[in-house]
Amino acid sequence: MDAERLLRLRPEYINRNVHDGAQWVLWVRQDDWERSVYCSNDFPSGLTRFARRLTDLIARLDLRWADVPKDAPRHDAALWESIRRR
Repeated sequence: MDAERLLRLRPEYINRNVHDGAQWVLWVRQDDWERSVYCSNDFPSGLTRFARRLTDLIARLDLRWADVPKDAPRHDAALWESIRRR
């Protein structure tokens, strides 16, 4: 992960010229340590390379990504809380 300098990314990357699109959150937790990076239509190259490598690893392990159901109650509460704590 450090090869892509993910731990040195700013807390957020936002392209305010796009009014709809894609949002990503890189959220890393280990023991008491936590880091999140919010991206809205602006994705640092290190993060996109990391996402491609992670997707390749998941494919090699014969795993599949799964979307969180939109109707799942408060499915993203912990994720948004990680962003608010910054």
